[in-house]
Amino acid sequence: TSLTEVIIGESVKHIEANAFYECKNLQIVKIPESVTQIDSGVFDLCESLTNIEVDDKNQYYSSINGNLYNKNKTTLIRYALGKKDTVFILPNSVRELEESVFSNCSNLERIVLHNGISALPRSAFFACVNLKELKIPNSVTEIGDFVFWCCKKLEEISLSSNIKNIGENVFGYCKNLYIFAETGSYAEKYCEELFS
Repeated sequence: TSLTEVIIGESVKHIEANAFYECKNLQIVKIPESVTQIDSGVFDLCESLTNIEVDDKNQYYSSINGNLYNKNKTTLIRYALGKKDTVFILPNSVRELEESVFSNCSNLERIVLHNGISALPRSAFFACVNLKELKIPNSVTEIGDFVFWCCKKLEEISLSSNIKNIGENVFGYCKNLYIFAETGSYAEKYCEELFS
């Protein structure tokens, strides 16, 4: 589709799953005060999307620098895929990442997370093909399925002893990756099984 900008109507309350899926030319989305629910996958594969704007009066959602958050900015819901930035520093207010939050983001080379994040959800960094650097905070206890799938340029990941659960196919097609795990940890056992 050639659609480049969407201004969602003031009467809309619910944006359904995959509403703008693969709208490759979409650059700007404006979300009004009325929206109370945004389903998952709404902006997946919107490779030109640089700005998700949320009305300041909206009680459920907000935006910082064009990225979508919940109202109190404790959850990053979607990073705008079309941004040209190579570095993203997660705001200190954020405690949770949504599934697929950075998926298919081809420009980011470095993502900075902080202690306070307890989980890396399913497909969080899926196919971030130019991602080279990401340090998993010690606060993370769980890594979901496909989190780093096809992060081809990722070279090094350290898994702390605090990690208690690692999902399926987390590191698929990460061809140049070295994984470091603490001796005797769940992560070490996971790595031994992964490479056995």
